[in-house]
Amino acid sequence: MEWVRASYNKSDIQARAFITTLKPVESRGVYNVFQASNGDFVVVFSNQKGLLDYINDNIGSVFAIRFLQENHSYYSYTREIGGELMKVTTLASASVLIPGTPDEPRNMYYEEVDGLLTII
Repeated sequence: MEWVRASYNKSDIQARAFITTLKPVESRGVYNVFQASNGDFVVVFSNQKGLLDYINDNIGSVFAIRFLQENHSYYSYTREIGGELMKVTTLASASVLIPGTPDEPRNMYYEEVDGLLTII
């Protein structure tokens, strides 16, 4: 699996990865905010062009994503989104697991019966 990484040191990036879709929410100033499939917000800064372009070019896909270490000074922020203050977490790297398109996006949900993740 190929990872596209922001220009942070590898040691600053968490080893664990999360599986999610990413939906664009807003781009304001240097902040580019996306909403993950669990409802959380993630941010990619405009100066991280390679990562930002990769995500925008693959909207509708299922991603594996990694964040900065929790003790990193850029780990999380509070931003106003939709008139409310929300926590956003800085995205450090991403990889497309299942390709999708904006016209035919992948959707993620959990089956109630067995708890398995279903991606369509």
